[in-house]
This record gives sequence, C-alpha cells and structure tokens, in this order.
Amino acid sequence: MVFDANMRYLHAGAKFTARVFAISPESRLAKYGFKLHDSIECEMLTESIHDCKINVVVGDTVVEFKEDYIIDNRTWLILENVHWDK
Repeated sequence: MVFDANMRYLHAGAKFTARVFAISPESRLAKYGFKLHDSIECEMLTESIHDCKINVVVGDTVVEFKEDYIIDNRTWLILENVHWDK
C-alpha cells in the first residue's frame, strides 16, 4: 500500500480520513472489504515519512497497515481530511 505525500507528513496520533485512490484486488485493504473511492478513518502511528504505519478502522476493529511499495504498489490512499480537533 502506498500513502500520498500529505499523509506521510502527519504527526503520530493524528486522526484523519483517507480515500482509496487505487486498490489491488489481492491487497489486505480489499480483503477487509474496502473498495475504490471508499473513505477510511485512520490514525497515524509513526513520525517517519519513510516508514509510515497507520491504524485503519474496520467496523468495530482497528487494523494496523504499513506503507510498502514492494509488496503492494497498486493500492493507494490519499489524504482527504485531517480531524484537527480529535
């Protein structure tokens, strides 16, 4: 999964909404039921712009995802909205 540059610069703990810009049918995100153009509630876990990890809300569960160009470079998330008040 690949994150857009704006997502990578969020601070650890930032809560935000990301949009599925592209998705591989074999991706972990697709296996959790997400589709193209879905909005996803997320939280940034890391400060590094090169080793990003996020939590994604999946129903009543929170699942950790790591940005990885090698394993899945056909699934892209783009920053949609930062929840500055949370």
